[in-house]
Amino acid sequence: MDVLTVAAVLSLLSVSAAKPLNCEDLVQPLALNITQISGKWIFIEGTTDHQEYATVLKTVNGSFIDIVMSHNGTSVIKDRHMMNGQCQYSVHNMTFSDNSFHVLYANGTSTCIILPAGPDSLVLSCIIVEVGDITKSLYIFGRTKTLSQSALEMYRKQVECLEFPKPSFKYDGKLDICPDKEKPAVTEEDKQGDKQ
Repeated sequence: MDVLTVAAVLSLLSVSAAKPLNCEDLVQPLALNITQISGKWIFIEGTTDHQEYATVLKTVNGSFIDIVMSHNGTSVIKDRHMMNGQCQYSVHNMTFSDNSFHVLYANGTSTCIILPAGPDSLVLSCIIVEVGDITKSLYIFGRTKTLSQSALEMYRKQVECLEFPKPSFKYDGKLDICPDKEKPAVTEEDKQGDKQ
């Protein structure tokens, strides 16, 4: 290979190398693409500016959400949380406007925007309003139990940029997440039948 070819290849590589993202890029809301956020997501890390909610996050063993589009154009978010070793399930309606989605709870609402994220991950910046209390939170979810180091570093940089405390919840990838309530339970008879 001649020197000019090597120089050309090296100059192309230096131009195409990914530049580190600055805070302005990292906290810029993305256009809401409902198809991309639909499906199952495992809660990987989360932080909040509210001390009481941070205490609640520390009780989470594992969490999972499923964003489901229905045939009539409405959506629901199904939550499965294991907190202090106990499974908790809930289903909430979702609405969409501009680049955000809104979830209505019995005692408040949550409005979330999507921030830049690594592959197979979802970063949500949420404002939760409950009985006169406003809480800001930042979460990262993954399609699998573990994310790439670069995706986690990007999220942690977003935490810094938005001046949140270090994450109160970090999923270790080892604990099981609550089983799906919609699946029938396996009975002893079923287990015996499998052995025959």
